[in-house]
Amino acid sequence: MSITKKTGTIIVALSLFTLTSFAQENKKTTGYQGIVELGGAKFVKYERAPFLGTVDFINGYKFNPLFSMGIGVGILFSTKDIGAKDSYIVPLYVNFRVNFDSGHKVFPYIQTKLGIAFASGIQLAIMHHSFGICFKESPISIGLSGEMLDIHGMHVNSIGLNIGFSF
Repeated sequence: MSITKKTGTIIVALSLFTLTSFAQENKKTTGYQGIVELGGAKFVKYERAPFLGTVDFINGYKFNPLFSMGIGVGILFSTKDIGAKDSYIVPLYVNFRVNFDSGHKVFPYIQTKLGIAFASGIQLAIMHHSFGICFKESPISIGLSGEMLDIHGMHVNSIGLNIGFSF
Protein backbone atom coordinates (compact mmCIF):
# COMPACT_ATOMS: atom_id res chain seq x y z
CA MET A 1 0.00 0.00 0.00
CA SER A 2 1.38 3.41 -0.91
CA ILE A 3 1.93 6.24 1.58
CA THR A 4 -1.06 8.15 0.15
CA LYS A 5 -3.41 5.16 0.56
CA LYS A 6 -2.16 4.55 4.12
CA THR A 7 -2.73 8.20 5.07
CA GLY A 8 -6.20 8.18 3.50
CA THR A 9 -7.09 4.96 5.33
CA ILE A 10 -5.96 6.42 8.66
CA ILE A 11 -7.99 9.61 8.13
CA VAL A 12 -11.14 7.66 7.20
CA ALA A 13 -10.70 5.36 10.22
CA LEU A 14 -10.24 8.31 12.59
CA SER A 15 -13.30 10.03 11.12
CA LEU A 16 -15.51 6.96 11.54
CA PHE A 17 -14.19 6.37 15.06
CA THR A 18 -14.92 9.92 16.18
CA LEU A 19 -18.35 10.03 14.53
CA THR A 20 -19.51 6.80 16.16
CA SER A 21 -17.81 7.30 19.53
CA PHE A 22 -19.06 10.81 20.17
CA ALA A 23 -22.57 10.57 18.75
CA GLN A 24 -24.17 11.11 22.17
CA GLU A 25 -25.38 14.44 23.52
CA ASN A 26 -22.73 16.59 25.17
CA LYS A 27 -24.38 18.24 28.20
CA LYS A 28 -21.27 18.49 30.40
CA THR A 29 -20.77 21.98 31.85
CA THR A 30 -17.50 21.47 33.81
CA GLY A 31 -14.68 18.94 34.00
CA TYR A 32 -12.55 17.12 31.46
CA GLN A 33 -13.15 18.00 27.81
CA GLY A 34 -11.59 16.28 24.88
CA ILE A 35 -11.80 17.56 21.32
CA VAL A 36 -10.77 15.86 18.09
CA GLU A 37 -10.55 18.24 15.12
CA LEU A 38 -10.18 17.36 11.46
CA GLY A 39 -9.57 20.01 8.88
CA GLY A 40 -7.93 21.33 5.80
CA ALA A 41 -6.17 24.58 5.00
CA LYS A 42 -4.84 26.44 1.99
CA PHE A 43 -1.62 28.45 2.16
CA VAL A 44 -1.92 32.12 1.33
CA LYS A 45 0.79 33.41 -1.07
CA TYR A 46 2.93 30.27 -0.70
CA GLU A 47 2.93 27.72 -3.49
CA ARG A 48 5.31 25.05 -2.15
CA ALA A 49 2.56 23.07 -0.40
CA PRO A 50 -0.84 24.21 -1.70
CA PHE A 51 -3.04 22.27 0.76
CA LEU A 52 -2.66 21.05 4.35
CA GLY A 53 -4.69 18.36 6.06
CA THR A 54 -4.88 18.52 9.86
CA VAL A 55 -5.78 16.23 12.74
CA ASP A 56 -5.68 17.65 16.29
CA PHE A 57 -6.25 16.01 19.69
CA ILE A 58 -6.98 18.44 22.53
CA ASN A 59 -7.22 17.43 26.18
CA GLY A 60 -8.47 20.13 28.49
CA TYR A 61 -10.61 21.27 31.33
CA LYS A 62 -13.96 23.00 30.98
CA PHE A 63 -14.09 25.59 33.79
CA ASN A 64 -17.71 26.53 33.09
CA PRO A 65 -20.09 26.25 30.11
CA LEU A 66 -18.29 29.13 28.39
CA PHE A 67 -14.51 28.68 28.88
CA SER A 68 -12.12 25.77 28.48
CA MET A 69 -8.34 25.48 28.32
CA GLY A 70 -6.17 22.53 27.36
CA ILE A 71 -3.08 21.08 25.74
CA GLY A 72 -3.15 19.80 22.19
CA VAL A 73 -1.05 17.84 19.78
CA GLY A 74 -1.68 17.22 16.13
CA ILE A 75 -0.31 16.58 12.72
CA LEU A 76 -0.36 18.82 9.66
CA PHE A 77 0.50 17.22 6.36
CA SER A 78 0.89 18.47 2.83
CA THR A 79 -1.17 16.50 0.35
CA LYS A 80 1.25 17.47 -2.42
CA ASP A 81 4.36 16.10 -0.72
CA ILE A 82 3.07 13.11 1.32
CA GLY A 83 6.05 11.00 2.36
CA ALA A 84 8.58 13.70 1.49
CA LYS A 85 11.04 14.94 4.10
CA ASP A 86 9.16 18.18 4.90
CA SER A 87 5.58 16.97 4.37
CA TYR A 88 4.65 16.53 8.06
CA ILE A 89 4.50 19.12 10.85
CA VAL A 90 3.69 18.08 14.45
CA PRO A 91 2.35 20.99 16.56
CA LEU A 92 2.26 21.00 20.38
CA TYR A 93 0.24 23.87 21.83
CA VAL A 94 -1.92 25.40 24.54
CA ASN A 95 -5.58 25.71 23.52
CA PHE A 96 -8.07 28.38 24.73
CA ARG A 97 -11.73 28.12 23.78
CA VAL A 98 -14.69 30.40 24.54
CA ASN A 99 -18.27 29.33 23.74
CA PHE A 100 -20.83 32.10 23.47
CA ASP A 101 -23.66 29.85 24.61
CA SER A 102 -26.78 32.01 24.60
CA GLY A 103 -29.24 29.21 25.24
CA HIS A 104 -30.00 28.78 21.54
CA LYS A 105 -29.54 25.47 19.68
CA VAL A 106 -26.67 26.94 17.62
CA PHE A 107 -24.09 29.30 19.14
CA PRO A 108 -20.65 30.70 18.17
CA TYR A 109 -17.21 29.88 19.57
CA ILE A 110 -13.69 31.33 19.34
CA GLN A 111 -10.53 29.24 19.77
CA THR A 112 -6.82 30.08 19.93
CA LYS A 113 -3.86 27.68 19.84
CA LEU A 114 -0.35 28.90 20.69
CA GLY A 115 2.74 26.73 20.66
CA ILE A 116 5.59 25.16 18.78
CA ALA A 117 5.72 22.68 15.93
CA PHE A 118 8.35 20.19 14.89
CA ALA A 119 9.22 19.44 11.26
CA SER A 120 12.31 17.59 10.00
CA GLY A 121 14.38 18.42 13.07
CA ILE A 122 13.50 22.12 13.22
CA GLN A 123 11.15 23.96 15.56
CA LEU A 124 8.53 26.40 14.33
CA ALA A 125 6.36 28.91 16.18
CA ILE A 126 2.65 28.35 15.56
CA MET A 127 -0.43 30.48 16.19
CA HIS A 128 -3.89 29.27 15.19
CA HIS A 129 -7.21 31.11 15.51
CA SER A 130 -10.59 29.72 14.64
CA PHE A 131 -14.19 30.73 15.01
CA GLY A 132 -17.33 28.89 14.16
CA ILE A 133 -20.52 27.39 15.47
CA CYS A 134 -21.41 24.71 18.01
CA PHE A 135 -24.63 22.78 18.30
CA LYS A 136 -26.21 22.56 21.77
CA GLU A 137 -27.49 18.98 21.45
CA SER A 138 -24.51 17.64 19.52
CA PRO A 139 -20.77 17.26 20.16
CA ILE A 140 -20.01 18.66 16.69
CA SER A 141 -18.57 22.10 15.93
CA ILE A 142 -17.72 23.60 12.54
CA GLY A 143 -15.31 26.48 12.06
CA LEU A 144 -13.10 28.66 9.90
CA SER A 145 -9.45 28.81 10.86
CA GLY A 146 -6.39 30.92 10.25
CA GLU A 147 -2.89 29.78 11.07
CA MET A 148 0.52 31.45 11.16
CA LEU A 149 3.76 29.49 11.08
CA ASP A 150 7.13 31.16 11.54
CA ILE A 151 9.58 29.13 9.42
CA HIS A 152 13.16 30.46 9.66
CA GLY A 153 11.89 34.02 10.11
CA MET A 154 9.46 33.71 7.20
CA HIS A 155 5.78 34.05 8.15
CA VAL A 156 3.51 31.55 6.38
CA ASN A 157 -0.27 32.02 6.65
CA SER A 158 -3.06 29.59 5.89
CA ILE A 159 -6.85 29.67 6.03
CA GLY A 160 -9.12 26.66 6.21
CA LEU A 161 -12.11 24.78 7.57
CA ASN A 162 -12.32 22.37 10.49
CA ILE A 163 -14.85 20.10 12.12
CA GLY A 164 -14.55 19.22 15.79
CA PHE A 165 -15.98 16.46 17.98
CA SER A 166 -16.17 17.13 21.75
CA PHE A 167 -16.36 14.45 24.39
